[in-house]
Amino acid sequence: MTPEVLLVFALLGGAAILFATEKVRPDIVAMGVLVSLVLTGLVKSDDAFSAFSNTAVIALGSVFVISEGLAQTGFAAMLARRILAFAGESERRLVLLVMLAGAGLSSFMHNTGTAAIFLPAVLTLAHQTGRSPSRLLFPLSIAILGGGSMTLIGTAPNILVSEAMRSRGEPGFGFFGFAPVAAPILFALIVVTVLFYDRLLPERQGRTGLIESYKLRDYMTELRVCSDSQLVGKKVEEFTRAVNGELRLVSLIRGDQRIFAPAATLPLRQDDLLLVRGRIDELHDISEKLRLITEPEFSLSAEMANDEELQMAEVTLSRRSPLAGQTLRSARVQEQFGLIVLAIWRQGAVMARRLRDVPLRFGDILLVQGPGHALERVQEERDLVLVGEVRASEARPRKLPLALLILAGVVALTILNLVPSTVALFLGAGAMVVTGCVTMDRAYEVIDWRTLFIVAGMLPLGKVMEETGTAGLIAGTMLGAVGNAAPVWLLGGVFLVTMLLSQVVSNDVSTLLVAPLAFTLAGTAGYSPLPFLMTVAIAAGIAFITPMSHGPNLLIMGPGNYRFRDFTLVGVPITLIVGAITLLVVPLVFPF
Repeated sequence: MTPEVLLVFALLGGAAILFATEKVRPDIVAMGVLVSLVLTGLVKSDDAFSAFSNTAVIALGSVFVISEGLAQTGFAAMLARRILAFAGESERRLVLLVMLAGAGLSSFMHNTGTAAIFLPAVLTLAHQTGRSPSRLLFPLSIAILGGGSMTLIGTAPNILVSEAMRSRGEPGFGFFGFAPVAAPILFALIVVTVLFYDRLLPERQGRTGLIESYKLRDYMTELRVCSDSQLVGKKVEEFTRAVNGELRLVSLIRGDQRIFAPAATLPLRQDDLLLVRGRIDELHDISEKLRLITEPEFSLSAEMANDEELQMAEVTLSRRSPLAGQTLRSARVQEQFGLIVLAIWRQGAVMARRLRDVPLRFGDILLVQGPGHALERVQEERDLVLVGEVRASEARPRKLPLALLILAGVVALTILNLVPSTVALFLGAGAMVVTGCVTMDRAYEVIDWRTLFIVAGMLPLGKVMEETGTAGLIAGTMLGAVGNAAPVWLLGGVFLVTMLLSQVVSNDVSTLLVAPLAFTLAGTAGYSPLPFLMTVAIAAGIAFITPMSHGPNLLIMGPGNYRFRDFTLVGVPITLIVGAITLLVVPLVFPF
């Protein structure tokens, strides 16, 4: 084993630990790997930074813009509403329609974006029909993962695998090149889920409404600043310190002016009305201490929740949100988003006290309150995802025919092989901007730059694994373990490694690490790389046993009130089905 191979193994191990523990942001880890490769001389600087112009990076960025074009023109929301409207009273039929709708849309949009669009619609449907969201959200996520693997643009592993083949002189997979394998898997997942959903899916108690769920009705009141109050002339931040987190200041009313989330430096005046939230006994003690007059009880009502000026909504953390692990204080949520966090729902329990110092976790649902325009802005953020719908007009519904025409053009160019798939996707993204389906500013905003930096940072490591013989060493070990057994055992090994790695790191990272290994393994054994690369894409794109493995799973965790073990209990049989069909179908479609 050469020093270069030992160095590559050290980088692989260090990166895997950092990715799994999430102590450091994954894009920072990827950039650290890239810099380490340059500093150790394993990669020349020109070659290292050329990864940012790699076709995989360009293709992924283009997919984000195309998906946003479909969302901005109202196509996604319209499809979700119309299909779900046919649900009727049958729960089994409802599960079927939710899965068909999710799978259909995710075939042409990035799967995490599809989940974010369907989430409010499915929750509303569950509420209207009196059903637990936990019975519908798991089928939605399963279908989105399966549907996303049907096409080139549905999920990142498909693009990465296809571009990995092109970069090695092999023809990549076409737009529907994954469908011969993904379609039987999707069909099986839908059939099994619909037939056995009552045994397969957990049933968690749903939440009735914002006010009732978070037990806020008796916690809101108005406090008037008296002439002899010690707060007169003091700043808002001094009030915050005086109450020591026992009360939360929602807004300040001064004459005819309502100041929502007043700045910490705003001086308080006599007769200011402070709308605060807290426990009844604490309200009494603090009002006595600070010489504040308690106004008639303020009842937080449905009318206030739907008020044009001040609205409430629920949000959850997106898959790669930097807010995870931070407290509300350190993340400066109020300053950054213009929203006040009233409570946190975490695995069935409500936290409503001393929230500023509570570290946020994936799966948390935050009950927030703020002006309608602030909540609408959240819909354009990538760090938070709205769980409920906020009234906002469709951005560009008149552009819908253009968006559909552009999508059809991308599909046609790819299927007919008139241009490489990356060029077709880039042209489609450009057309979305030129025709006004997406503004240029919005195009920059919707691109998940963290994902692109991860891909650009990890691509050179895959190349180094091949050049230093690291991939060959691992492939030789796998071949030695299998011996003269049928090649399907090698395929099973590739599936297992990819699936397990995807549970601790993101599926794009696992694809970038295993694809070079799969390519080398096929070459060493004298087999075609097609079955092995297809297996990598399927294992990374669909199989799951934890909520951390895929974006849709993380998004449904909080709204469905799921536990971590629920994903394992559902994911293990799902993964066994995916693995069995993959090992059966792949050799038939892509012979060794």
